[in-house]
Amino acid sequence: MASQRFDDGRRTARRQRRRSDREGRRVQEALGGISRLSFQMNVASLPHVKPMQAIEAVGTRVAPAVRERLAAKSKLSEIAS
Repeated sequence: MASQRFDDGRRTARRQRRRSDREGRRVQEALGGISRLSFQMNVASLPHVKPMQAIEAVGTRVAPAVRERLAAKSKLSEIAS
C-alpha cells in the first residue's frame, strides 16, 4: 500500500516536471529564445525612491506587457497549428 502511494507520487512529480518543461519551452519560444530577464541597477548614488519606482515599473508595466505578448503569441501559434 505504501509503495503504491510512493509510485503515484513519483508519477505525479514526473507529470508536473513535463508540464513545467513544456511551459518553459513555450515561454522561451515566445520570447525569441530568451529564457530569463535580469535587471541590474546601480543604486548607490540614487535616492531610495528612484530604485523603488523602477522596481514598481517592472512589476506594473513590464511584467504585464511581457505576459500579454506571451498570451498573444500563444494564441497565434495555436491558430497556426
